[in-house]
Amino acid sequence: VNTAQPSDDQLKKTSASDSQWGIRVVIGGDGSWYQKGTGGLAYMDSFNWNTDTPVFIFSENRAGGSEKAVAEAISHEVGHSLGLTHDGNLTNHYYTGHDNGNVETGWAPIMGEGNDRNLTQWSKGEYTGASNQEDDLDIITGQNGFGYRLDDYGNSRTSAAALSFNGGQVETYGIIEQNNDIDWFQFNSTTGNIALDIQPFERGPNLDILAKLYNASGQLISVSNPIGSLSASFNLDLNPGQYYLSIDGTGLGNLATGYSDYGSLGQYSITGGVAE
Repeated sequence: VNTAQPSDDQLKKTSASDSQWGIRVVIGGDGSWYQKGTGGLAYMDSFNWNTDTPVFIFSENRAGGSEKAVAEAISHEVGHSLGLTHDGNLTNHYYTGHDNGNVETGWAPIMGEGNDRNLTQWSKGEYTGASNQEDDLDIITGQNGFGYRLDDYGNSRTSAAALSFNGGQVETYGIIEQNNDIDWFQFNSTTGNIALDIQPFERGPNLDILAKLYNASGQLISVSNPIGSLSASFNLDLNPGQYYLSIDGTGLGNLATGYSDYGSLGQYSITGGVAE
C-alpha cells in the first residue's frame, strides 16, 4: 500500500515478465457520474490488466466518509480487481455478518458488507447460508502473479526471535501472513511480574489473536484467548528463566455466530513489561 502517486508503468502489467504492477484506488465524491448512491466501483480482474484501470470509492456514500466504512470499501473493491465476487446469503446479495452478542467479535466477510461489524475477513463461504464458496485467499494468491507475504518471524520454538524492547518496555510488531502461520518469540525473565498485551490492528482488524506462553523446555504455562475479545494478554509472576511466546490467528465458536481461523490474518503488536 502506497499513498504516493505511482507512474502508469508501475501500475500496468505489460508482460508475463513484468515484476511490478498494481491497482490505483480513487477515493472521494458521491459517484453521481456513475450511479448516485453507489459505494464503489471496480472492474473484475483488473489488477492484471495492461492499462491503468482504477477502482473507485465514493466516500460520501460510505457513512458520510467514515474511516471504517471507506477502508472496508477499499478492501472490497480491490477484492473485485483481484477476481473476487460478492459474499451473500440466501436472502441478501451482500452478507452483513453476525455476532454472538459481543460488538468486538462481530464478524462479516470483506466481500459482503462489513461496515457494521468490527472484524472483517477474507472468506471461503463457511458461514451459515453462504451463497458463495469461492476461496478468497486461494484466488488472491493463485491467480494474480504473487503469493503470500514473506514470513517475518520463525514458526517454531527453535526459530523464535527475541522480543524487541524500547526504553525498557517490550515493543514488538508482527504480521500473521497465512492461517498456518505461528510467530514465536523468546525472552528471559528474572523473578518478578510480566505484563504483556497483544493487540490486533486497532482500526478495522482482521485478526483474532491466540497467544500461548511456554517455559524453556517447551511446557505450556498459560493460554490467552478471551471470549469476546480479539486481543490477548498475560499478567503473571514467573520464576527466573527463559520463556517463549507464540502468536497465532484463531477463530471463535461455531460458524453460525462466530468464525473459523481461515481469514484470521494481519498485524499485531506486543507491548508491556518483563522483569529482565
